Amino acid sequence: MNVKNKALWTCIAIALAALTIWAVFSMSGNMSPAQLIEQLKNARPGWLVLAVFSMLGIIFFEGEAILAIIGPVGYPRSHWRGFIYGSADIYFSAITPSATGGQPASAFFIYCNSIHFLSRYSSRR
Repeated sequence: MNVKNKALWTCIAIALAALTIWAVFSMSGNMSPAQLIEQLKNARPGWLVLAVFSMLGIIFFEGEAILAIIGPVGYPRSHWRGFIYGSADIYFSAITPSATGGQPASAFFIYCNSIHFLSRYSSRR
């Protein structure tokens, strides 16, 4: 992926994240950014650290599950790419109805990394 494409996708990701944050705050009539900051200030630091580690753990293990699928097919595996696939899966599952967007999003990112596992399966027949 060249620099222009990376810059474009970075801008799209930032815009999508900003729209998501705006949607969450606009849909919850009781919560404002100031209230969220106040809640975070009053929270116990140990619980916040555990929450962050739990979040990173679920993303990591989701990515490892995806890598476990594409690895035996013969494609190289990278833990960083697995983390990207896992975060896309969890994020798009969270914002789509009935969690239907996670797997297609992961498949899209896998496809963008030139991993065409469906063609690999069809060529074995």
